[in-house]
Amino acid sequence: MKKLFVAGCSFSNYTEVDKVYGEFASEKMGIEYRHLAGGCGSNDRSIRLIMSAILNGSMDPGDIIVYQPTESTRTEFASWSLTDTPDGKLYMDSIWPWVKHEKNALLEYTETNTVITRWKTDSHKWQPGKDAELHRAYEMYGTVYNHALEIERNKLLMLREFVNSRNINFTVLWTGYALDLLETYSILLDDQDIQLTEICPELAPEPLEEYQLHGTDLAHLSLEGHKLLGDRLASALNTTFGE
Repeated sequence: MKKLFVAGCSFSNYTEVDKVYGEFASEKMGIEYRHLAGGCGSNDRSIRLIMSAILNGSMDPGDIIVYQPTESTRTEFASWSLTDTPDGKLYMDSIWPWVKHEKNALLEYTETNTVITRWKTDSHKWQPGKDAELHRAYEMYGTVYNHALEIERNKLLMLREFVNSRNINFTVLWTGYALDLLETYSILLDDQDIQLTEICPELAPEPLEEYQLHGTDLAHLSLEGHKLLGDRLASALNTTFGE
């Protein structure tokens, strides 16, 4: 059966909801749903998971990828301490099994059994041990905004070409998380891409009250917001790639 994959950050994830727009869209389209989004996720994480799914045969020609880019400065790090030290392995064992691990864990194993931590501004505040030091040092000395935009431009252009070469349908869902990237590099906008402001003006640039997660969080959607976006997304995908 044809499948819909959604990769992105907490906007696309199960952030205080039990069902996400990707599921609503797949149900309306009559196809399977595969969830690749994650809280505090980065574009690096999304690209890693998409590439792994393609190379391990989880994605087939004709499947659909919705790629929701997030802030360009975000990234992920391999954790030496959690992967290879006795104390790190004990820590990982102590928190396993994670509640809804496949949906919202902030630590995860790669296909090589390497533990990955997710970096964004202030992420050092919830990292264990040496990883907290790494996250703090990277925030202080390793992030340059304009350089991050340039790197993300290159990654997206390469990702699109690789996915297309496998005859897999690919669209970018442009939300407020990555408008700066698109505004800086208009070359990134493809005819098959979807802009949130166009398909769901009720959700962008800020969601209407009934679609907000709650009044102090305008960056995430309520269940009704996910349902609205899922319905509109399904229609847009059917128009672009056929039913």
